[in-house]
Amino acid sequence: MSDGRSSSVVALVVCLVLSLPSKCIGTGGRSTSSAPLDFDVVVYGASPGGIAAAITAANGTGLRVALLEPSPHVGGMSGPGGIGLRDTAQPSGAVMGGLRSVMHAWLHLNDVYYKASGVLQPDATVAQDNWNTLVADPRYNLTVVRNAALDEAAGAVVKSGLAIKSIRTVDPRQAPGEPTTTWTARVFIDASYEADVLIASGADWTYGREPNSTYKESLGGILPNPSFQRFRVTVDPFWPNGTLLDGVDPSETLPLPGDGDDRVMPSSYRACITTDKTLRAPWPRPANYDETRYELLIRLAVAMNNTNLSLSDFVGIYPYNGYPATPTRPLRYDLCENGELSTDQPSHLYSAYVIGNRTVRASVRSAVLNWVAGWAYTLANSQRIPAPLRASASSWGLCNDAWPDTGHWPEQMYVREGARLVGDWVATQVRACSAVIRVMREFVYHKVFNLVEKLLSVSRAPDLHKHSPVMPL
Repeated sequence: MSDGRSSSVVALVVCLVLSLPSKCIGTGGRSTSSAPLDFDVVVYGASPGGIAAAITAANGTGLRVALLEPSPHVGGMSGPGGIGLRDTAQPSGAVMGGLRSVMHAWLHLNDVYYKASGVLQPDATVAQDNWNTLVADPRYNLTVVRNAALDEAAGAVVKSGLAIKSIRTVDPRQAPGEPTTTWTARVFIDASYEADVLIASGADWTYGREPNSTYKESLGGILPNPSFQRFRVTVDPFWPNGTLLDGVDPSETLPLPGDGDDRVMPSSYRACITTDKTLRAPWPRPANYDETRYELLIRLAVAMNNTNLSLSDFVGIYPYNGYPATPTRPLRYDLCENGELSTDQPSHLYSAYVIGNRTVRASVRSAVLNWVAGWAYTLANSQRIPAPLRASASSWGLCNDAWPDTGHWPEQMYVREGARLVGDWVATQVRACSAVIRVMREFVYHKVFNLVEKLLSVSRAPDLHKHSPVMPL
């Protein structure tokens, strides 16, 4: 592909999670000055990785660090997105960077608020407040600027050779022609979901699926018979006049197994939902709702012909991870796409989001939210939906205390996949599997060693560690 991809650029596109005390970070404000603002490190994107990178760079180093966020909110999917750090298996372990990591500092604030332990997925307001607390700790003296989006005009990223020297941002809420801000730094880190700096820098990048021949990956490209999210029953995809239902790919030929394409994983909105009557807001009818858009969903539900159908047959409903529910604080649930036709709209919108400008991305976010809202509304209200499923869907609704400014929908769209840097080192199937095998060998080695040590009652065996290392691949 050739969408703005050229020679490599010295631009860090990373998420750093290193050591830090259990409380963190600093203050900042928006500048409208036309004079360049100079820093040692500029981090673009206040996602959890971006926050961790900024704090780590400023932690005891004396470096001047700016954290720029294109939207009004910091924390990304762990705050305005609603999922916290729910997929973390070991909140106090190495996967979180240890007890002194940035992620653990946020987790610690959650635990203090709830007087509990291991609250990986708190209420939306608590999650957001705690990210704000982290980026407002004066000990790190961070300059934190919200609504600082990369300028879409030419020359927003200036380089000297391959090194980025400055970037230019605008307030996306302002009209074109309003003042811009230029940021200079020795190091730039793009930790945004959209990878704006990466793309504008001219670095090599890609999106979608490479064919399996690119990196010799047996699981690369299009799989021949995927078992995940296939239709469980036969559904007629045609209207009576022979045209296809909304959501059915009109392609006349299918790609071959192993081929690549420009499609990416669907985006969605991970809403907070509940069955508690005091907390539940009914599924809202979206603007310009058209039931025909959900004809495929309705036919699927009818074809399943099951008297025990429930909402969970069409979507993942996951309890908030570590949420300390009480009689006065009902448990919340995470609405997560799962199944053949769920809250992830079948379309090419997601590739358009990766390569589009801010106007395109805003339209994609609106379309995705409209789909999710209409999907839930259809299941709960359409008289063609089987009664058991309709009753189940109606028993759920949005948490009425979450995201009040956006109709109780998350403020951040769940962007699962975007532009990827093609650098000197690329994560591939071979490298991933090699790493897993290496970890498994080390795990087995230490398990066997500990067992032998116990059987022989050996309390100390330094030579075994010294002379019997894990064999390299």
